[in-house]
Amino acid sequence: AWARDQMRGLVEQTGAVLLTPGRQSEKEYFVNMAVRSLNELIGHLQAANVVSVKVEEPFQGKFRGGGLNGWIDLLATNAEGQDAVVDVKWGGLGYRRDSLQLSKYLQLAVYAQLAQQARGRWPVLGYYIIRDARLLMLDSDFFPKASIIQPDNGENHLEFWQRVEATWRWRREQIESGLIEVPVTDTEPDEDSTPGEFGLEMPETFDRFDDYKMLTGWNPES
Repeated sequence: AWARDQMRGLVEQTGAVLLTPGRQSEKEYFVNMAVRSLNELIGHLQAANVVSVKVEEPFQGKFRGGGLNGWIDLLATNAEGQDAVVDVKWGGLGYRRDSLQLSKYLQLAVYAQLAQQARGRWPVLGYYIIRDARLLMLDSDFFPKASIIQPDNGENHLEFWQRVEATWRWRREQIESGLIEVPVTDTEPDEDSTPGEFGLEMPETFDRFDDYKMLTGWNPES
């Protein structure tokens, strides 16, 4: 009842498009999904004997390249004093599962660094997918009812972070020498496109999250 009451105000403040004529069923679907997913998340917290939950908690830290900062979606602490960092996503269950299994969870690794520096202990890491009401955890039984994903390469997130820093050093050296790679569609990688066996795997292209597409060329047919 509380969640549904809160959702009404939330829709009015930030989702008013769902109040327009003809979208009543879409609004109800959204509200029902959100309430169901919240109920499932609370079940996970209870099963893990969580005693503290912080939402959208700001953290600041540093790494060898300078400062780091971020807002952790959900930081849960259990009765034993263990922390869990959970990044909440609307969808993308398969994509997020693959990111854990294939060791491509850079955002979560940054959050782990921030939490460790602030609290003096390493958290476990995972994703909560709202649309599917699923909790995915990286090699941890912190949440006993979650889906536990083991990375294919067997590394933990500390080893993953070492590869992050090795990759950063590689890219920094390139930039300082005047090289800037633009990995967009219709380009081909060359000998300078990989950091080697100790770095992160580089995607062939990175258009999906590119805020600067107009700076990297136009479709000749447009």
